Amino acid sequence: MPYLFLFHIGPVQSFIASARRTRDLWFGSQLLSDLSWTAAAYIADTYTHEALIFPSFEKPEELRSLEAERNVSNKIVALLEPKEDGAKFAQEVKQATIQRLDKIKKQLYQELGDVSFHDKVMDKQLEDCLEFFWVALPFPYQGNSDYSEVRKRLEALMAARKATYTYQPVSWGSTQHKSSITGTLESVIPQGIYTQPEQQRISKLFEIFRAGPAEHLSGIDLLKRRGKFSDREDAQAYFLSTSHIAAQPYLERLELLEQDPKVAMQKVKNAWITYHNHLKNKLPTLRHENVPNQNKTLEHSIIGFADGALLFEEHLTEHANKNADVLQKATDYLHTFKSEVDIACGQKLVIDPYYAIVVADGDRIGEIIDTLAKQAGGYHNHQRFSQKLALFAGEAKQIVRKYQGTPIYTGGDDVLALVPLHKLLECTKQLAETFQKTLAPALNDIDPPTLSMGVAIVHHLSLLQESLGLARRAERLAKGVDKKNALAILISKRSGEQSIIKGPRVQVTAALEQYIKYYREGVIPYGLAYELRTMYQLLLPIEQKLSDELKEIIWSNTKRILKRKLDLPGSKVRQTSSSQPKTDEEKKAQDSQAKQILLTLLKPIEGRPEHDHLFENMVVDKKDKPVPLPEFINELLIARELAEAMQLAKIVIEPQATKGIDA
Repeated sequence: MPYLFLFHIGPVQSFIASARRTRDLWFGSQLLSDLSWTAAAYIADTYTHEALIFPSFEKPEELRSLEAERNVSNKIVALLEPKEDGAKFAQEVKQATIQRLDKIKKQLYQELGDVSFHDKVMDKQLEDCLEFFWVALPFPYQGNSDYSEVRKRLEALMAARKATYTYQPVSWGSTQHKSSITGTLESVIPQGIYTQPEQQRISKLFEIFRAGPAEHLSGIDLLKRRGKFSDREDAQAYFLSTSHIAAQPYLERLELLEQDPKVAMQKVKNAWITYHNHLKNKLPTLRHENVPNQNKTLEHSIIGFADGALLFEEHLTEHANKNADVLQKATDYLHTFKSEVDIACGQKLVIDPYYAIVVADGDRIGEIIDTLAKQAGGYHNHQRFSQKLALFAGEAKQIVRKYQGTPIYTGGDDVLALVPLHKLLECTKQLAETFQKTLAPALNDIDPPTLSMGVAIVHHLSLLQESLGLARRAERLAKGVDKKNALAILISKRSGEQSIIKGPRVQVTAALEQYIKYYREGVIPYGLAYELRTMYQLLLPIEQKLSDELKEIIWSNTKRILKRKLDLPGSKVRQTSSSQPKTDEEKKAQDSQAKQILLTLLKPIEGRPEHDHLFENMVVDKKDKPVPLPEFINELLIARELAEAMQLAKIVIEPQATKGIDA
């Protein structure tokens, strides 16, 4: 009798999130996908590709075509014929994944050669780091051939199995230092290295283990830091650091300058060569600060394959190791390079040190899986749906790369990626649209699911684990929006200040695009949000509860401040192209434009009086729920950050950006 088989590899979130560098994060997610793909491939090879439900492939060659990317979720479902005992087969699947992990580990050992480290401890830690669970049920089960019901029982069994813990005593415990990343596992780096002279210690830790000057790495950390997929060259080709992602708007501006025949860039190139040569000769730990050179598209016309981290002065400090002379010289060379760029550009360019972490998750996926299971051809429906999920996972990677980001994890309806700020809104929009478009053909007239996204805008030197936590928090906020298809953005400044917005993705995106346009056109000043915040805080009562009367007062003060900003002679709304006095027609046109902008800015804010002359002839949709002033301020602050990045990259302002928000 056939049986439904469910195989699970974990833990996912904790294994991926225990990371200090982007490479740790990337390798952890890639490793889980790789092992899941190995398990799915073993099932397909033992039986047939048609046995797989999640993931599923129309043709056997599709499974092999995904070998380079391996976008496979950690949960594998299959309908199997009983060739052998189910428990024995589950152990074979587990053994295949362990052998794959062992192969990756042994390759690392070969690269390390005769280096002395606690390899036996690492072996034990890797044996214990992953969990393998499996459950199986006959199909039909107890005479019930309803795939939906049997699948539900199978999922309940898996939930029970995952809640049943099997503890074993730790066999590698010692007085060795704990990992600097997790604080739980023992370090596999010999303690003797840390007692060596400073320069020797730093050099050995970095050259051999890719560890920081005082960093301790467990076996899992070391695998993430130095592990490779030898048979997957493409897997390394898009790995970028957080600093490089943050530097992308500046790097794009440099490319535009290089392409401009009117701009002489030779001095800029010479200044970079001088700076980079100094780093390679005097700061050896920066020799490996490069983007993957396997992918020629990542080569920059000015800095080549150098990592964008080298553009940040603060990045040099940790590598200079108290050598003030070397640090000063490097800083001087960097300043010279940036000065030459400013001269070539004709203005001073400031690199924005922030980037975005995007966490996306499909809405109603569980509900849709249940609905498809209940329909005729239950598990065949799931196979088609699974095929589309796998297709989206591959497309999601390409979308993130298209917008100069780094995909960390794409599996099914889940996406984790790093994206530069000047491409953020475009990237989230295309991810959401592609998700619906890709899944629609497999839904049998069910309304396509939407994709909700949480975004954390964080400093490139912020702790990666904390930044991931902020992105997950933003995702939870998005998933809490009514009817979902939501976008939540949280910006965390280096000073500790945080601003959060959330709402339906289309409305949030339209509002941000409009405010970005206003900022970049000089219609509203960059300090507007802070002036509004100061006014609000002065009027906010101690109990922080607003009466309707106080809301009207706050709204009226907001209107006064906005109107004053638009009426200032320095406002772009009031400027003319000639030095001649403005004609009546020009004044009238400017008044009309100022009024339209004022309407657009005031429309979403709560507290508007019932009778306000500005809104006399305007019909307001009652479905448009007004927002408190602090939320509007947060929208302005986030729009400002994105506007600055887009201005730095010199992104063209598209006229259609105003759609959906005009008053």
